[in-house]
Amino acid sequence: MARQPAIDPKYHDEIIEKYKTGLHSMSELATPYGVTKQAIDTVLKRNNIKTVKKRMFNDEQEKQIIESYKSGKSLAAVANKFNCHPVSITKVLEKHKIPRQDYRIIDFSDSDIEQIKTLYSTGKTTYELAELFNCEASTIARRLSDNGIELRKGQFERQVTKEDEKEVIKFYQSGLTSKQAGKKIGFSSAVTLDILERHNIERRTSRNFTNSEEIEIGKLYQHGFSARQIMRAYGFDHHISIVAAIKRQGIKIRSNHDANRLYSVDYEFFDVIDTEEKAYILGFAYADGCVHKRSLSIALKRSDRIMLEKFKALMESEHPITDNLVGAGKTDKKYKQSNIFITHKHLAKRLKELGIVTGRGEVNKCVSQIPDQLIHHWLRGLIDGDGSWHTQPGMSVCGEKSLLEFVRSSFAENIGTNPDIKIHKHKSAKLHYLVYGGRPQCLRIADWLYQDATIWLGRKKEVWQNWPIPPQ
Repeated sequence: MARQPAIDPKYHDEIIEKYKTGLHSMSELATPYGVTKQAIDTVLKRNNIKTVKKRMFNDEQEKQIIESYKSGKSLAAVANKFNCHPVSITKVLEKHKIPRQDYRIIDFSDSDIEQIKTLYSTGKTTYELAELFNCEASTIARRLSDNGIELRKGQFERQVTKEDEKEVIKFYQSGLTSKQAGKKIGFSSAVTLDILERHNIERRTSRNFTNSEEIEIGKLYQHGFSARQIMRAYGFDHHISIVAAIKRQGIKIRSNHDANRLYSVDYEFFDVIDTEEKAYILGFAYADGCVHKRSLSIALKRSDRIMLEKFKALMESEHPITDNLVGAGKTDKKYKQSNIFITHKHLAKRLKELGIVTGRGEVNKCVSQIPDQLIHHWLRGLIDGDGSWHTQPGMSVCGEKSLLEFVRSSFAENIGTNPDIKIHKHKSAKLHYLVYGGRPQCLRIADWLYQDATIWLGRKKEVWQNWPIPPQ
């Protein structure tokens, strides 16, 4: 049976409490649990916790951004100062209705040019000079070139010292990539590679692990750990190397849909209908279930919650059952409801193949895949969902006409009821209904439906079991 890793539900309360404090963003909560921000968002929403989009900047930072921009700095310069993308700066300006400035060509005096040349020769970077002269680094670079100053390799980078070279080599030999090592010091990957080459440092291949380490990584992944969890265990900053090690062993990478799954379920439960439980739940889902693009939902009155708990246990699902109040038609009256929302793409796809489609059903497609000896269990599930047993001996079932024609023929074939009994059309809906009366006939129907049964909706079974015995 295929199962997918999930956040243990015992951590849900802990996640919710941490989020409510306001000290942790969804991204910050996702890291220790080895999931994505979207997975944390799902936990919060399913527990009716209102999420708030975290601001990128606080009020003081937004004020500083506006002041920097108004002083003449470009979007790129302000973004560089606040370590973000220029688009983020643009959004702050738009929020406060700050008009965009036209590009200005800065005229430097002769003394400014001499000062720029002197500072650059002492090791100042074009970025540092741009900060000092309130302009772009590219502007400084152009002025230096126009005045015959040869820019250092990597024209916007500072001069490389021997201490810088030692630091870059140390970081690279500790396992960082050339790009990561350079970033630690403030250099590009090209400068880092140049340093390594000049010092005859042997370049690593694309593999970051020994054979035994890769085997261990593959085992961890197959045991349910995510690539990001394994990444942290090996002290890496990114999971790409982990994924590459997994792929080299021929192990299939889980899809994002499966990797981000919070709750596990036996998603192959309906692949083969070969037990009473599968047939019964399929019949119940046909009557009362809704199949969406990637999920199955079943909603029942609160007093029938135990049925959802049985379905959940049989399908080995970790999905929560939620309780809420829902409206009843056009009135203001509310009634208590319980529902379960089981999400899995394969499960939903299989149920659609079995003819369960929201808003309509395809009974022939469904029953054709159920063995004859299990049909009565499927019908019992169907009637527990969309049928009734009456206190005055009788029973009825409603649904589309083709479904009721199948019910009628099944009863006639197995119990001997009238094969031509009328199927009535409901006056206010696009539904039909089938009614059987008489204690002897309805008891024969019940005896057949409940033959060898171990699962049923208790309150409906009690109705026909409590029919009075007629006097002799």
